[in-house]
Amino acid sequence: MWAKHNPFNPNGVVPDYLFAGRAAQSLLILKKMSETRQGRPSSFFLFGERGIGKTALAKLISSISSKGNKQLYALRFVTAYYAAAPRQSFGSVLEAALNDLTDSMPGAWLQDIGQRLGRMWQNGKFSIGAFGVEVATQPAERKQTVLRDEVVSILSNVVRTLKESPEPRDGVLIVIDEIQNIADVEVAASMLRGILAALDFKGLGNVSFLLVGLEKAYEAFVQGDASARRDFDPIALSAMPPQEAVEILTKGFADVGMQWNQTFLEQKIHLTGGYPHSIQVLGHHLVNGDVDGRIEPDDWDAAVNRTTSELRDKEFAAMYNFKRSAAGHEKIMNILALFGPIEKKELAQKCKRAYGLINPYQYLGALEKRGSIKNLPDGRLDLHSAFFRGAILFGLIPSIGPGSPLDQMWKEHLRAWEKRAGEEILAAPRPNG
Repeated sequence: MWAKHNPFNPNGVVPDYLFAGRAAQSLLILKKMSETRQGRPSSFFLFGERGIGKTALAKLISSISSKGNKQLYALRFVTAYYAAAPRQSFGSVLEAALNDLTDSMPGAWLQDIGQRLGRMWQNGKFSIGAFGVEVATQPAERKQTVLRDEVVSILSNVVRTLKESPEPRDGVLIVIDEIQNIADVEVAASMLRGILAALDFKGLGNVSFLLVGLEKAYEAFVQGDASARRDFDPIALSAMPPQEAVEILTKGFADVGMQWNQTFLEQKIHLTGGYPHSIQVLGHHLVNGDVDGRIEPDDWDAAVNRTTSELRDKEFAAMYNFKRSAAGHEKIMNILALFGPIEKKELAQKCKRAYGLINPYQYLGALEKRGSIKNLPDGRLDLHSAFFRGAILFGLIPSIGPGSPLDQMWKEHLRAWEKRAGEEILAAPRPNG
């Protein structure tokens, strides 16, 4: 590897200085947080599939909102971050998130808050849900009410303290990640709404929650309390547009002083499908494989091959079963890998011809839900990304039996593609002379 370090890390959160894209989502959140500074509560639920960049964006928002960046509303919030563990209760998640706040508070603040809270402050940490015998024997609804009131008391004192400080802050931002892990997520919406409403009523509405999770977590959250849709702005992250995806790679290359061909980069970026994790994997292999500080076509070829193989073994294992003979779901994805994007009618025709599959429509809902396929704006169906296509074709093409219906269809497709390519070459403008 020519570079002294690799700026691309597929297994970690992107550093703030290398973060790229998501401008619209970032500005929306920061603008509303500037209103929270004025005591008007605003909270958010950031959701999307794995690897789409949710945690990286949440980390960026947390960083910007605490540093007083004058170009971005000069926010100075006290921030906390906590990722829920599998099957963790929402009460314990709240307690852990609140305690993360203490790491960014001066000692004088903590001393003042501790004196105000009494039993809810123990050994320098917040303590909630330590019910006495009387409450412990009450129904779950009663326990949730007590828990909510304790959190309101804690946040009320935190907000008062940061407002009264000689160096006041704008408010509190609490980021809770991996919401889908919470065992009782259905109670989270009503509890958080109650907390925010109580703080607002007291004139202490300088608190924002940023919840992060999969789309199913957002659905479970609002099912617990439909009114949460009014208090939590849903922000769905999907694939990044090409110009933002390009920016991720160029920032990384520039960070280590590498040279690259911008035109070639813009041609290759579509392979990632705008999927941030795929972009990180590709960038990682481009930097690792380079030996002279210049990203050349052979570097791209090697990196694309390594990325396709890695994503097949890791990232796409839940989207496609690479280890068994094709079932209905895989047959549909095989057709899309070979011929997509195509309309549903053509998909049905090709599935029938290649596999004798009569009704592929019955599988589409499940494939869309798991993120394996997507509907394009023009109504056609396509796979999740070009890298997903490459991962499938890597094993599919060698397995196509000679003379089989699928083999005939693929050869017809290649002949048509070659004809189109030849016509484009003949039609291309020639230099004078």
